[in-house]
Amino acid sequence: MEQEKVLAEDFPAFRTLFGNLGIGACDTTRHIVYQSMMKHFEPVTLTGIESRPDGEFRSNTFKHIAQRYTFKSRTLVIDVEYQAQGYEVDLGEGVKLIFRFVEPMAQGPVLPTKKESWLYLIFLYRNKRTSACPFKKVKQFLEYLKQMPNCPIEKVFYRPHGVQEWQHFKCLDMVDYPNATTERLKRVYKRMFNSKPMDVLDQVGKPYWEIA
Repeated sequence: MEQEKVLAEDFPAFRTLFGNLGIGACDTTRHIVYQSMMKHFEPVTLTGIESRPDGEFRSNTFKHIAQRYTFKSRTLVIDVEYQAQGYEVDLGEGVKLIFRFVEPMAQGPVLPTKKESWLYLIFLYRNKRTSACPFKKVKQFLEYLKQMPNCPIEKVFYRPHGVQEWQHFKCLDMVDYPNATTERLKRVYKRMFNSKPMDVLDQVGKPYWEIA
């Protein structure tokens, strides 16, 4: 039997601990079990295979990216019942960018999709101390995407947010920058990307920001 091909866009199969328990619909029971399990939980991350320029891809966009950059799928297991998925691209010189394509929405949190019209830049970080400007690296990546024939991307956006209180990012091989607060990121990203707030709001009612 021919084995199914594993692509760089594939996410590792994973079921949360909470999901494996098969707990019923009782909210009280779910809350009690959740609180108990979270006392012993530590965030983890799972990665897929790295892309290769000569590999097979589900779309021309990923194939285009792979001709210049290496990327892989990454899953962040945030708590015992929730995980977030994206693609991590190596921008060079220790700069990493996690992104995903999401469903165009008028309001509310963005949702993952196979459509490629809205590009959500989730997380920009360094895995080593370097003099390279991470914002310049992102600009180069976006300029490269624009060079793609019939590029399907219509919007590129992000959410400026400091990550000090988000424990799940600490499972990444990340250099910590405590001064990268939300307010500072807003100012820097706005200046570097010529970005502006969107009408689309996140889970706490704050706007996402679109890169011009």
